[in-house]
Amino acid sequence: MYEPESPRCSQDYDGNRLPNTPRFKISFAAEYEFVMGSLGSLVPRYDLSWTDDIFFDQTEGQGARGFGGDSFPEFTLGQKAYALHNMRLTYREPNGSMEVSGWVRNLTDELYKTSAFNASQAGSFVGQFLGDPRTYGMSVSLKY
Repeated sequence: MYEPESPRCSQDYDGNRLPNTPRFKISFAAEYEFVMGSLGSLVPRYDLSWTDDIFFDQTEGQGARGFGGDSFPEFTLGQKAYALHNMRLTYREPNGSMEVSGWVRNLTDELYKTSAFNASQAGSFVGQFLGDPRTYGMSVSLKY
């Protein structure tokens, strides 16, 4: 005769979202060119990317229950909603043959996870991968 598994050993994932699928993800960009005649032009740009709560496993961030039936704290295998801000300022020569840009990505130095996984039953380990911290730089573009 078949007997269902003990409730301590199984989990019900009905109604949970699929892994790596935020409910909402919004992107926005604004750019404007200030033409300064024979001096060229300045082009400021702002980008925003907002991601809703995201879970990296089928348990919605709780992790598989251990042998004692305990779960991880909320969002151990997930990431709460976060926003990334990027800025760029470009100088463009009047004839458009050269552009020089300075940029900053993740302006607010947001700490966020891009992925996580549970390996606790094999070695008491939960892996988490973090997104890039604030980075900045310069780029030059030549057209001929």
